[in-house]
Parts: sequence; structure tokens; C-alpha cells
Amino acid sequence: MLDVLKQNIQKYRNHPFAKYILIVAFIVIIYSGYKIYVWVNTESTDNAYIDADISDVSAEINGVLTNLLVTNTTKVNKGDLIGEIDDRDYKAKLAALEASIGASEKNIEIIDQKISIGQNQLEQSDEKLKLAATSFNIVSTDFTRVQELNKAKFASIKALDDSKNAYQKAKTDYKQAQLDIDISKQNLQLLGLEKAAEQEKLKELEANKKIILRSLQNTKLIAAVSGVFGNSSLEVGNYITPGRALFSIVQDNSMYIQANFKETQIKKFQPGMKVEIQFDAIPKKTFYGKIRNISPATGSKFTLIPPDNATGNFTKIVQRVPVLIDFDAPVANLIPGMSVIVSIRTDQKLSTR
Repeated sequence: MLDVLKQNIQKYRNHPFAKYILIVAFIVIIYSGYKIYVWVNTESTDNAYIDADISDVSAEINGVLTNLLVTNTTKVNKGDLIGEIDDRDYKAKLAALEASIGASEKNIEIIDQKISIGQNQLEQSDEKLKLAATSFNIVSTDFTRVQELNKAKFASIKALDDSKNAYQKAKTDYKQAQLDIDISKQNLQLLGLEKAAEQEKLKELEANKKIILRSLQNTKLIAAVSGVFGNSSLEVGNYITPGRALFSIVQDNSMYIQANFKETQIKKFQPGMKVEIQFDAIPKKTFYGKIRNISPATGSKFTLIPPDNATGNFTKIVQRVPVLIDFDAPVANLIPGMSVIVSIRTDQKLSTR
């Protein structure tokens, strides 16, 4: 048996193509080994989809849609007018508020004029009080002197009566001057309170005006970002309510891939790793991207009602972890929701710089 084997080896060793066959066999072995190495160090999934930053737009006011300038799949730029809500009620409210603001400002002007007059009256009353006080002091001194002269029989009763009457009048005038001062001060205080109240009213009216102006501004539906308009069922005549999503805008250059890898696949994943991408919509063509980040929790933990395995029968399910992948460059003819196949080499060496 061994002799036969040796004869066959010797026979093929002397074959003219033996060297080439050995070389080809060696290359096939090396290539197969490389492919096996790549396969062992590559994680792939077809549970991946294109996603994008999508802005859902809702109204802040009530009203009837009177104008719609954009239809689904239309390209819009930031600041473009999408549609208009009936603004007649808001304009009427604004006109009424502006009239009230004008009346309030006029009232404040009138009060300021009254305050100015009151201050002049207070100054005049103060001057009258000074004169009345001086007159009262003189008359009081004269009355005291006449009383003493009357006691000494040097002044007549008529002189005493005249002096007394003058004293009483001066005293009354002095008290009246003091009363006028108090009344003037009270009037100024009341005018000050009236002005403060009117100013508060004006402040409230101006605040309401700002609200109405904002509401008027919100009657125009404006694109907050650039992108493609969609997900809209708006029609002219629809009644718009706040908080309800009216349409969406898929933002420009915001597409990325969400790949849902099994929990057993992501052990060696790191942000920045190169990713090989194949789109179902663009067959036989390979694109490249990089890992943006890896979700801090499995997809099931972010569902509306996370599973609770503490009760009932338990069936172990392999969990999926979302991995976000950025394209190296935008690719045309792709839209969110399309299917993707991604592959990641886990033996990559990332730069530490």
C-alpha cells in the first residue's frame, strides 16, 4: 500500500503542472483562511433601516385653514410659508386692544395733568399757609397786647372786640390754610393711586397685545427647518386645534441608519468603527459609514409598555440593541424606512488621537 502511494506521489511530482497546482492550492487555502477570519470577525444584520430627523409641526392656535401652499413630498426651505389660518378674529381683538391701550395712555396723560395742577395748588396752599401763619402770629400778639391794655383801662371795649374779631378771623384763616394743605396732599395721593392703577391696566393691555400679536404671527404656518414636506392630510377649510400634529418635515441631510444588532453581537462595537452598508434599494453596490453611538438600553426597554418578566411564564428572547450609523456622504434616492444590510468588522483598530 505504501509502495503504491509513493509511486503515485512520485508520478504526480513529475507531472509538468504539479508546481502550478500546488501554488493554486496554496492560494485557495490562504484565501479561504482569510475569508474564514473575516467571517469570524464580522457582525452583520439585516434588521436595519434608514431613519432621519423628522420635525412634527403642530399649531399653537385655533382657527380655520384658509390657505395651503404646499403638498406632500414638496421640498421646503426654512422660513417658507406652508399655510395660513383665518386671522380675522385676532385682528379684531388686536384693534380693540389698541383702542383700549390708546384710551389708557390718554387717561394717564390726563392724570399727569391733574397731578401737575395739584402740585401747583399744593405750592399755592403752602404759600397761603405761611402768610396765614404770619398773620395769625401778628394778630395774636396784638390781641394779647390789647387785652392787657384793656385790663389797665388804656383800651376801650370796642378796641378789644375789634382785636378779638381779628384774632378769630386770623385763626380761622390759618386752620383753613392747613386744611387746604391736607386736602391738596390727599388729592395728590389719590391721583397717584389712580395713575398706578391705570398703569397696571395699561401693562396688562400691552401684555395681552403681545399675546394677540404672537397669535397673529402663528396664523402663518412656517417651515422651521429645510426638508421635504409630508405626512399631511390638511385641506383648506379644516378647523385647526392646538397640539395636533398637522404635518412633518424630513430634514435635509439628516438621514442615518438604525441597525438593531443582537445583544451577543455588540461586545466589541465602539463609536467611530467603519461600517459596510448595502441598501436593498441600490443592489450590488456597497457604501460605508461609521458608528455614531450605541443605545444605552435594548429596544424593548424604550417601548411604551416595557416587558415585565417578574410575573407569569418566562420565555427567553434574544434582545436587540439599536446602533446608530452615519453615512460618510449623503446618498441620493434614499428615504427613511428603507431596508439596509450592515456589516461591521470587530477587529478594527481605532485611532486614539
